[in-house]
Amino acid sequence: MEIRAAQFDLRQAYISGACGALVSGLVWIIAGLTAHFFSFQASIVLFFLGGMAIVPLSTLLSKLFNDKHIPAKNNPLLPLGLQVTVILFVGLFLAFWLCLDNPEHFYALMLMIIGARYVPFVTLYGSNIYWALGLTLTALGFAAFFYIDIPGSALAIAGGLIEVIFAAIVWRVPRADYES
Repeated sequence: MEIRAAQFDLRQAYISGACGALVSGLVWIIAGLTAHFFSFQASIVLFFLGGMAIVPLSTLLSKLFNDKHIPAKNNPLLPLGLQVTVILFVGLFLAFWLCLDNPEHFYALMLMIIGARYVPFVTLYGSNIYWALGLTLTALGFAAFFYIDIPGSALAIAGGLIEVIFAAIVWRVPRADYES
């Protein structure tokens, strides 16, 4: 299977990643609301557990909204999604460990990690739009970590809203009509 065919296959099967960005955005928003109304520690636990549910929930949503297509078993790009997820969980543990003394930095670090995680999706789905999402999240995390004093709860909600808006944009782009 050629790369463009593999990308097309994944765009069709996973609605160009829109469901994953939607579920991820909702996890961020719920974690931010939990931090604001309950506790920061509870929000981090929820963020971790919710993060583990993103792939199964987004896969289920993709199947519900697009029952006509499943990815080809011989698609050479399928392992890439899992590979970048491993990096994400390593980043999560690093962010948690680094933020034990200053938990307010947790969501800033996670925005940078998640933003960087989206960059390989340019190759996965064959769409430069993932540069925009990845760089936006990374820039927001970087700004919050170094320059802007934003409460972690607000930062998590902002990151979630960015992903939800992005998911809506990607959902509306015809999956067969764009290339990187």
